[in-house]
Formats: sequence, structure tokens, C-alpha cells
Amino acid sequence: MAIKPTYEELQQRVKESEREAVERKQAEDALRENEEKYRTLVEGLEDVIVSFSLDGTILYCSPNVNNFGGYDSKEEIGHHFSKYIADEEVKQELQEFFQGIIKRKKTITFEFRYMPKSKDPFYVEAKANPIINEKTDEIVSIQCIVRDITERKQAEEELRKYRDHLRG
Repeated sequence: MAIKPTYEELQQRVKESEREAVERKQAEDALRENEEKYRTLVEGLEDVIVSFSLDGTILYCSPNVNNFGGYDSKEEIGHHFSKYIADEEVKQELQEFFQGIIKRKKTITFEFRYMPKSKDPFYVEAKANPIINEKTDEIVSIQCIVRDITERKQAEEELRKYRDHLRG
């Protein structure tokens, strides 16, 4: 036959349950607050944040890809990264970069012409970071930050023309 808890034991259990409920509520509130902070941060960026599976398929794309390239972030999930590369010869090079990230587990920065949905291609810089599971030391995905570098490329071209003119 089971021993019935005493009044004091029941009272102690109630207090513990109340304390756990308060702690859980505080943790949920803190999590909700952090999620809102990060959502605001990501949505306020001009850069696009994209997460890829190891085969190059989009797992996540920040909502500002709509302003960046005319795409709907939710609709782009499941597409391969090669869809967004304007130059065919560069697609193979970027596939090799992608494999290099996986092999070396190192961040790689590269440039390419991005193919937006609703306008002419433009140059971007992409910084790709491997996301590594700390327990297994395996890469689970690749996070990429993509930035429009059109103005920088134009300035570089103007500088090149000016140097050529000086030499000329």
C-alpha cells in the first residue's frame, strides 16, 4: 500500500510546481523577446540571409529578399542556389566553392552576378559560413549573407578608367 504524502509534503510540491511555472513563463517570455529582437534585426537588414542544406537547397531565406531580388522568401525554400547565379560558367565555380566550405569547414567570401526576378543581374558578395553541430563536429548547413556590391563595382571601374587615363 502506498504511503500518502503529508500536508507539508503536498504544500512543498505545490510551491515547487508554482516556482517551476513562474520560471517556465519567464523563460518563454525571454525567448519570445529574443525572437522578436532577432526578427527585427534580420528584417531590417539590406543584406539577405540564406541557409542552405549541404546539397545547396535553400532551407531559409530572410524576407528582405523581396526588396533585394523580387523573390518571396517562403516560395524560394527548396530551390537550389544555382537558380540565382546569372553567369552559367560561374555556377560550376560556385558549386566548387560550396564543396570547399564543406571540406574545409571554413568561411568563404566570393562574388558573383546575382539573377534577380524582376531586374537586370547585379554583383553581390556572399559570405558563406558552415554551421557545425558542436556534438558531432559535422556541418549541418551553410549560412550565407549576401550583399549588393553594385556601387563598389562601379567605383572600382571608375578608378580603373582613371588609372588607365593617367597612364595613357
